Amino acid sequence: MNKIDSNSTSSGLNNYYSNNQISWNIIGVKEADNGNFKKALKSFSKAIEVDPKNFVSYFNRASIKMRLGDLKGAIKDFRLSEKLESGRSLEN
Repeated sequence: MNKIDSNSTSSGLNNYYSNNQISWNIIGVKEADNGNFKKALKSFSKAIEVDPKNFVSYFNRASIKMRLGDLKGAIKDFRLSEKLESGRSLEN
């Protein structure tokens, strides 16, 4: 039987989670629930970096931007979320 190297396994899992927009969204929601809005913003931005076509990440980030008083940024993200959700191109 092969021995599993826990270091390589955990680094593989960390790599998976760090490249998974769903994980970043979950982290962002948890941070927001705990009142850590700046950390939540970073997590949602990371989710967008990993998958820039996922409308949920933009919606979540827009919600946090509203909480932080960045209304222009929130409007921009809400519009991007709407375009992505409806299947329209971001270039329009």
